[in-house]
Amino acid sequence: MQLGLAIALVGGCFSPHPPAGAPCDPSNAYCPSGQTCIGEPTGYFCETHAIADASDSSIDAQTRFVYTATVAECVNPKMPDPDRCKQIKGADQLVVDMVDATTGHPWDVFIRFDLDSAFAINAVQAVTLELTVTSDSLASSANSGVVWQVAPFTLMALYTAEPAQLGNTPIAPSQGKVMNLQVVSFPLPTSLVAPAGSVYLGMTTPSTDGANYWNLAGVDPPRLVIDAP
Repeated sequence: MQLGLAIALVGGCFSPHPPAGAPCDPSNAYCPSGQTCIGEPTGYFCETHAIADASDSSIDAQTRFVYTATVAECVNPKMPDPDRCKQIKGADQLVVDMVDATTGHPWDVFIRFDLDSAFAINAVQAVTLELTVTSDSLASSANSGVVWQVAPFTLMALYTAEPAQLGNTPIAPSQGKVMNLQVVSFPLPTSLVAPAGSVYLGMTTPSTDGANYWNLAGVDPPRLVIDAP
């Protein structure tokens, strides 16, 4: 009887399954088609891990694999603490700024993507980082920020130190001015991705007019798009 009641309650709240982004139970997940119950720092949620999308109307139709970030945090490089960034800037804000008007120090961004084996490495034609500017009144900026490849990191490591930048130049330049709710696309080298591998990215900006993007708690979290034929 108790088991039947529990099932009825779950079904009543999320019938026939939780909506995208809803909390889920990894031992008994009923996520929408194409989504899985993924563990985040704040719990388990129904998220898109990889989506195949091919158009039948084009001879050059491609398959697109879209991965949601597993880590997306902003930190003060002098005093790393992802929680502090969210406390000051907002729980759903991912901020990149050279000099924050509130604190007087920079905010750097670090994003990690964990990939599966759904794509073939020799078929990858394009890799793109997609970030969405938030609706915050201070979110727009004259500079989108630039993207770096950085050393591997975990969420907990960001409480100790920033991961080192790899190379002397960004792997994606500034995309210029960004506006509220704009989806900003940063083209990345295809060599960054490999099946069942991880992608480690950092962001800085040369501007004191910082940009705010949605983090994992936002309505449109960071995504990595892999296009293959």
